[in-house]
Formats: sequence, structure tokens, C-alpha cells
Amino acid sequence: MELELTVRRLSRPYKEDPKELTEYILRSLGFERNLPLYREILFRLIEGPESSTKISSGVAKRTTTIYHIGKLVRAGLLVKRGSKYSLREATFQRTIEEIKRDVDRVFEDLLRVARELDRMLNLPRR
Repeated sequence: MELELTVRRLSRPYKEDPKELTEYILRSLGFERNLPLYREILFRLIEGPESSTKISSGVAKRTTTIYHIGKLVRAGLLVKRGSKYSLREATFQRTIEEIKRDVDRVFEDLLRVARELDRMLNLPRR
């Protein structure tokens, strides 16, 4: 799985509101524009997997929705199983935990390569 993710450290919203908290997660993961559309896509998938046609119904053009779903898939929030999309895991918490594990694996690989590069270039250990 290719991960395409921006991570930003933001202040948590003051209101304990599902919409605000969802938008906080989205903004923290680099989604700045079209927040209402991204939020609606996520909320429509809470009940379970849906087709892009059903997700887009009454929200946006299907092609627009598919474009934004693709961005959510690349960020690790959604997965496609067959012809339907769903949250990557059953809950938002578990979905974020899985994204964190993905990021940790990427950085573990980067550290291994960096150690090897340091060794090859005879850079001092600290």
C-alpha cells in the first residue's frame, strides 16, 4: 500500500462536536479544502461499506466524490473492497492506529537506510 500523507500538529477544537472533531482529524492529516465533503464521505461510511454512487448521492458529482475518496484511500482512512468503500477499520480510533503503524514502518525503514548510508559514508556515530 502506498501511503500519501501530510501530518500537521494543530490545536484541538474546544467544542466536543462530531463535525468539529472530524474536521480536526482531516486538517491534521493534510485535508484543508473541501472539508464538508470529506466529512460527509466519512460519515456516510460509518454504517458500513457503500458504493461510490451511493456515497455521492445528494452530495456531489460522482466523479468529484471518487476523486476525494481516492485521496482518503491514499491517506489510509478508507479502503476499497470489491466495488465498495469503507473506513479502513471499524472505528476512527482503530483507523488512526493503523495509519500510525504504517507511518512507524516507513520511518523504521528510513532509519535502517540512514544507518547504512552513514556507514557507507563513514559518518561518525553519535
